[in-house]
Amino acid sequence: MAESQESVNHDEQAQKNQAISILKSGFGHEILHAAGHYVAPIFWTLPPPFDPVPQIGNGSIFFLECGGPPLAITAHHVYKEYLSRKERDPSLICQIGNLPLVPEERIIDGDEYLDVVTFRITEEEVAHIGKWIYRHDQAKWPPQPPEVGKAVFFAGFPSIHRTLHQSERIDWDIYSAVLTATVVNDREVICQFEREEFIDILGLGLPPRHQWLGGLSGAPLWTLTQNSIFGWRLGGIIFQYSKDYELLYAKHPVCIAPEGTLRRNH
Repeated sequence: MAESQESVNHDEQAQKNQAISILKSGFGHEILHAAGHYVAPIFWTLPPPFDPVPQIGNGSIFFLECGGPPLAITAHHVYKEYLSRKERDPSLICQIGNLPLVPEERIIDGDEYLDVVTFRITEEEVAHIGKWIYRHDQAKWPPQPPEVGKAVFFAGFPSIHRTLHQSERIDWDIYSAVLTATVVNDREVICQFEREEFIDILGLGLPPRHQWLGGLSGAPLWTLTQNSIFGWRLGGIIFQYSKDYELLYAKHPVCIAPEGTLRRNH
C-alpha cells in the first residue's frame, strides 16, 4: 500500500513538473495575455481637470455570457464604494476602461453577502473597450470549481499599477499571476501566495511580500485545465485579498444565473 501511494505521489509530482515546464516555455505568457482580454478597470473620479492628488476609486470588472445576455461582473463592495462616493460627490463620473457609464442604471442584481454584482452591457460596448466576452455553454453552467493543489491564474487592475498623466489620462497596467488553489469549498476558492509554489511566468521575480492589491476585487479567477491540451475555465470572482496573510479569495460563479440574477442560496 505504501509503495502504491508513493507511486501516485511520484506521478502527481511528475505531472506538476511537466505543467510548470510548459507554463514557463511560453504557454504561461499566452494564458496571462488571454486573461487580460476579459477584464477591465472600473473606476470613478471627479471630471477633469484633475486635482494635483485626485481621489480615484477603482476595482476590476469582467465580461461573461453563459446562456443569457452579456454581463459585466464585479465585486459588490466595489459598487458600494462607488455609490458611497457619489452620495458625497454627485458630479462623480464612472468608466469601464474608455467607456463612460452610470452603473446604477445598468444593474441587474447585487448582493452584499455574496459580494457579487452584475450589470447589463452590450457586445458593442465590450468591443469599444477593447475586451472580450468569456462565453460559457449554458448546458455546462456553472463550471466545475478548481481542484486543491492545481493551478489557477488571474489578471486584474490594482490601483498601485495605475499611472496618472498631466494630460489628464489614466493608464492602467495589468497585474497577473499563476498560483495554486489552497482551499476549495462549495462557495469560495482561497489561494495562498506561497513563494515555493509561485510560478514566475513573466520572469519578473516574486512580488514583494505583503503588497497591497486594492483594486483587484472583481477580477475573474481562472482554472487552468489540462487534458490532451491546456485550457481554462472560469473559477471564481475575486472579492478579497489579505496582504497580511497573502490570501486571495474568490467567490464561485455558481451564484450567477445565466440572465444575470443571483442565486442567494449559494
